[in-house]
Amino acid sequence: MDSRKARWIALSASSAVALAILWFGLARLEKPMEGTVTMHVGERPKPPPRTATSSAAARTLDPVKPEEWTFHLSPEEAETFFAMSLNPRVVYDPWMGVRELGNEVYEFKWAEHPKHKFEFRTNSDGCREDHDLDVPPRDLRVLVAGDSHTCGLCANAESFTNRLEDLIAAGRPGKTVEALNTGLGGYHFYNYLGALYRFRDFAPQVFVCSIFGGNDFSEYFYVYLHLAGGDWPSLLPKFEKRRKLALEVSFDAMGQGLAELDLLRNFEHLREPISDHALQMCLEIQRVARRQGTEVVFLYIPSPFELPWPEPVERYTRARDTLELTDADFSLVSAAADRLLARLRERGATTVDLRPTFASEPVPPYWRTDFHLNVRGHELAARALEPVVSAMLKVD
Repeated sequence: MDSRKARWIALSASSAVALAILWFGLARLEKPMEGTVTMHVGERPKPPPRTATSSAAARTLDPVKPEEWTFHLSPEEAETFFAMSLNPRVVYDPWMGVRELGNEVYEFKWAEHPKHKFEFRTNSDGCREDHDLDVPPRDLRVLVAGDSHTCGLCANAESFTNRLEDLIAAGRPGKTVEALNTGLGGYHFYNYLGALYRFRDFAPQVFVCSIFGGNDFSEYFYVYLHLAGGDWPSLLPKFEKRRKLALEVSFDAMGQGLAELDLLRNFEHLREPISDHALQMCLEIQRVARRQGTEVVFLYIPSPFELPWPEPVERYTRARDTLELTDADFSLVSAAADRLLARLRERGATTVDLRPTFASEPVPPYWRTDFHLNVRGHELAARALEPVVSAMLKVD
């Protein structure tokens, strides 16, 4: 990979870096987290060239070991896409590329939260759970994958995964329930499929694949291009300059959807390929899940900018204007989501689209501080999922 391609990856996937550093920060673990953290988005290490032993031809779609997997990323490749060296709270994972450290406990100070703070806790597997998995496992098991919106900028008990667990348990007296939250900031379709392999011993009866419209499409597309040996598109200097300025204005707005909008706007010829490859990865997720005896629900979480804000956040407005985005541009992500969800349903997949639910709210259910789902957003997601997931759970 030449320096031009490396620069493009750094720019195109800067939202993944931004979310990861924002989410975990660079402060020491024992210090309270103070909302947002200063960002440092820059060049990333180049992945090593593929060798004969690591080529896709030597791999399989149904691996036993991660190194045998068609989609396996080496530690060096994972560093390129997930910038692990910038985040002391994550480590390399051979199935998922990167994962949260296990057994972490620290406090976020968060002015918008009803308690003005919340505790971030992981179990020994690095999941946003207060406890380790039971042995033997619980009666009803749901595996949930997603990005930082799924991981949750809230207390563990407030995440839609754990609220889903509560709702299922209330409707199934006498049954034990585990909904396992494997979400992490910067994840996308690649990591969601990896979660199925990493947690296959959990033997989930239902897998919830949470798709975030803000950045999942574009960030996965560049992983796909790398694995397939495709060429990265060239960004014109004037667009590159504009993008850098927008990152300086609001890295969180860029990470939560404006960067993806800018990509789809600048590269019209990539809109269908980006959607096509997202679909293929979702179908692979469905195939692997069914092979493991697991039902799948595709949950669509819209970007906060797919919804009307009665009082937009000022820095978001400035970033939007810096990118020179028009009203027409804001339909591009929704169009990609519509296309993906419709094609999944055509192939018999179960989908839950949160856009109508969120649009009925007087104010979009995201923190104004950084545009992640707020506590209300998590509750709405859990309630939308519960009847669908409950209907899929097997009763012995």
